[in-house]
Amino acid sequence: MVTIPTRHGFDEFHGWLTQTEKTQGYFPEKWYDGTTLQDVAGNAGGGRAVYETDIVTDQSCDFIRRHRQKLFFLTVAYNAPHSPHITPAEGDYAGEPWGAREKAYAAMIEFLDAGVGSILQTLEASGLDNDTIVFVSSDHGPRSEPTAEQTEVVTFFNSHGPLRGYKRELYEGGIRVPLIARWPSRIAAGTTNGTPVYHPDLLPTVLGLAGRSVPVVTDGRDLTPALLGQGELPERLLYWETYEPSFWQAARLGKWKIVRPVGSSRLELYDLTADPGEKHDVAARYPEIVRELSGRLVSEHRPSREYPIAL
Repeated sequence: MVTIPTRHGFDEFHGWLTQTEKTQGYFPEKWYDGTTLQDVAGNAGGGRAVYETDIVTDQSCDFIRRHRQKLFFLTVAYNAPHSPHITPAEGDYAGEPWGAREKAYAAMIEFLDAGVGSILQTLEASGLDNDTIVFVSSDHGPRSEPTAEQTEVVTFFNSHGPLRGYKRELYEGGIRVPLIARWPSRIAAGTTNGTPVYHPDLLPTVLGLAGRSVPVVTDGRDLTPALLGQGELPERLLYWETYEPSFWQAARLGKWKIVRPVGSSRLELYDLTADPGEKHDVAARYPEIVRELSGRLVSEHRPSREYPIAL
């Protein structure tokens, strides 16, 4: 049985699934409407009539118009600019003296940016602009896979800036992404906040903003005080682990971040305030911090059936 979001708490689902090959790609032949597979007109047999980014945008705007009279939550999961870098047109970048890979990547982001703009315009046209909070974020740092093509594009655009690392790595370049919050009536444009937060915070935050309580225990916390400038959030430990390509761990508490790299028992320590690019391992200089945070690597880890790694 295909598992879809409507079997996990969502009232509606429109999109693609990894289990259903014909729904994948930037010109999908099929698209889910709930549990029903629909044909995408013009995309069958390799056709390129309808771009996936535009499908997501159009259905998101339709959802807003249909639900404008009541409280709603909408999650919009664009695939762009994930690999492969495919675009229906190079747009404003056709004339740039760049390589074809760079033009395609930039054009994908142009389509994505236009899609977000359409969603914001639909909110405004529906009279919901001041009463709707919009979050925009990414799930990881640059480079979908460690290929020469994608490394070339990331290097050309300096996608991770001064940070070290890529997707599937636990250095800051792999895990530090922006979280943008837009709420014209409550959040002043241009406001910034350096408090580190992470995606599990979104559930308690949106429920809190809607006046609802969180029905289960989660690792997330309500970010409303930080969003509305009502005070500082207390410091907490952030913990990560990944198994791609092999087991990694990292944890952060305040300015300190500890990393156990792939396939190593060696521990690295970084002062992210002084060294956000993680260029200088200071583990030998601060053994007491290493002891404290290495203990948290052990206590936070939970072996599972899929990843039965014991520490």
